[in-house]
Amino acid sequence: MLAELTLSWVTLASAPQAGDQALVLRSLEPESIPAFSPVTLTLHGEGFTRDCRVMLGVPGRMVPVPAQLVGADTLTVDLRLGLGPQPARRQVVVDCGSGRVTPPLPLAVEPPAARTSRGERPVSASVESAPPAPTEAVVVRATAPALERLEPAELPAGQAGIITVFGKDFAAGAVAKILANVNAGTSRAPQYEMKQFDTEVLSDTVLTVELDRGFAPSPRLRTVVVVNPDGGESTPLILTVIRRQP
Repeated sequence: MLAELTLSWVTLASAPQAGDQALVLRSLEPESIPAFSPVTLTLHGEGFTRDCRVMLGVPGRMVPVPAQLVGADTLTVDLRLGLGPQPARRQVVVDCGSGRVTPPLPLAVEPPAARTSRGERPVSASVESAPPAPTEAVVVRATAPALERLEPAELPAGQAGIITVFGKDFAAGAVAKILANVNAGTSRAPQYEMKQFDTEVLSDTVLTVELDRGFAPSPRLRTVVVVNPDGGESTPLILTVIRRQP
């Protein structure tokens, strides 16, 4: 009887568990997308669960993007704002936690092309044309994005880094502005103003901001806002610049 129980325990312990299912990312559809165009990516593979996250970006700059689980073999990512043209090659991975991460698959971003009709050349802005018919004035209200959190929320002084901003209502072309010394690198006295930094909008809820080493040479609280192209501006979040460890 004891032998039977021991054998049963060994059999159960060696049986594969649901969480041990192989995680595989086989393909992306499409593999190439036009810049600044909304698109839905379909990820085909195996072993996807609700705990899995889709990460998009370049090495050292991978951020989560909103994804939907369609089945154990399919995930979809809705890039409602598209991606900018640089860098031209991104990568996509699926991270299901506990060290279960797929090897990356490449995603190409095509540069924007001039739109033509029936092979005609784009019309030069200098060519005279009839004035447009008068239209009624339309008042468009600016959409103010909302900020939820920064990752990381702290940055060592004098260190370059990537800040990921999470929120909602980010529009294509949104930019991040951070309180910074606009006279940095010059002999002029420090002057702190809201300065625009390189920003990439990955979705209407996620964007990244690239900071160089000269961004914050000394500890200080820095205000961060996001401004949409229509002028809508978020309320600020605080980025804490801490003393760099020796």
